[in-house]
Amino acid sequence: MSTTQMAPRPRSLLHRAGLATHAQTSGLQVYFSSVAWIPSITRALLHLTVLAYSTSFITYLLDSGYSVTLVTFASSTGSAMDLGGTVLAPSIVHFFSARRRAQSEKTRASMHEVDASRSRPTKDTSTLERLGLIGISWQFFSLIPVTAILFQLRPISNASHAVLWTHHGPVPLVMPLFAFLLLSRMGYWAFDLTSAELTQVLAPAGTRAVYGGVEEAFRSLFQLSYWILTTVFGNPHYFQWLALGSLGSVGVAALAYAFWVMDREGERTFGEDLE
Repeated sequence: MSTTQMAPRPRSLLHRAGLATHAQTSGLQVYFSSVAWIPSITRALLHLTVLAYSTSFITYLLDSGYSVTLVTFASSTGSAMDLGGTVLAPSIVHFFSARRRAQSEKTRASMHEVDASRSRPTKDTSTLERLGLIGISWQFFSLIPVTAILFQLRPISNASHAVLWTHHGPVPLVMPLFAFLLLSRMGYWAFDLTSAELTQVLAPAGTRAVYGGVEEAFRSLFQLSYWILTTVFGNPHYFQWLALGSLGSVGVAALAYAFWVMDREGERTFGEDLE
């Protein structure tokens, strides 16, 4: 047999596509087999929203008659709030974790249940889970008045309204709109940081690279869906319905995460009863 006959045949495009599909399917199996997939996918789902200081939201405010200066100031305040959330949230998580750990040790000591086998450190994520639930619930309930206020605004047809200082938008709605939007960003960052920590703790160490890749793919999918929706419904008169849909997506994420937290609490309670 000649060397030419023994050489392997080059893989076809269909075969390579099959290998890629199998790799993606395996990644999805790893992702959905982890206990942390619900916090991960709800975190990604929060990117499917116009209720943030996004381009579409700012454009709608300008179309509604608010001045460039006012919108820029509100957007800068929101960015400062986002930065403050990234700085303060880890300290808050550490504070509540230490407090819960001290209470847990005190309870075990009073019941004479501390022994060598139970003194070893465990992955107690209950504080993170509850703080994340507070954050996403805070975000959802803060966005309800934001959505209601957006339904009170009406785009104006005069293109000369986007001036530097003066604005023609409803003055009584300015402060509550930006105030509740800022509050929602506080809740968003609290949930975003705690859910990221949960996925790092709960995801299996040997599959974190695959897990992170699938998580990023879902995030990109929701971001792409956001841009498609804002392009298809680019008319300012449709923005109110985009806002309502965004509120619904945040509500679905909050509900899914709340059920996950309750399920985790039930598992912990059942485990304590068995002990």
